[in-house]
Amino acid sequence: MAGRLNKKEVLISNADSIKKSNELSTSKLNQGLTLNQMQLLSYAIYSTQKDGSTTFIKADFEKKFGIEKYQTKHAKVDAQRILSIQAGLEDLENDSFEYWNVFRKMKYDNGTFTFLWDPEITPHILDLKDRYVLTDLTVTAKFKSGFSWTLYDHLRGSYGCWYKSLTKDTIMEIFGVDEKKSYRENTGLLKKYVLDVAIAEINKFTELEVKYEEIKKVVQLLDSN
Repeated sequence: MAGRLNKKEVLISNADSIKKSNELSTSKLNQGLTLNQMQLLSYAIYSTQKDGSTTFIKADFEKKFGIEKYQTKHAKVDAQRILSIQAGLEDLENDSFEYWNVFRKMKYDNGTFTFLWDPEITPHILDLKDRYVLTDLTVTAKFKSGFSWTLYDHLRGSYGCWYKSLTKDTIMEIFGVDEKKSYRENTGLLKKYVLDVAIAEINKFTELEVKYEEIKKVVQLLDSN
């Protein structure tokens, strides 16, 4: 899979952007989250980085991403989900992994969200001086699929790498669909409903130009007789 900068003019607005460490961007942070839940997580980061606030108004969140009819029942489901998320770093080839919680608390009261970061996560979103990913929320607000946001974060977190060789298992793990039987048994469905959707939106709305080539392994059985 290749994802590289090109001549497309996509201007990044620092005022509307969030920073995440490369490690956080390539972790499993977004795994299993819906698009609204990714937006909620990102807006929490945005609020904290903007003025240190751990409180924001639902109406401001809706306006930032153009969300309509975001009711209390939706906020309840999304807040519960992002409260449970963990970030992780894995290097299983070298027998190493690390996980940490993202939030310690998430509260909603009459249109106001209040949250508390876990101390382990703050070095990955605050006081970042190098090796971080800058994500413009006005760009990602155009995504209609959470898969697009997940892949965009992953590619931009792979700093300086314009080409990546990924197995099908790795791709399914990145997108959080590794338990979906239909995708595991049918690569065509995985491409149609996940990978192709993400790539199409990234190519349309962002500064990246992404394409991939499917390489199939052929096993030859030789008769020794």
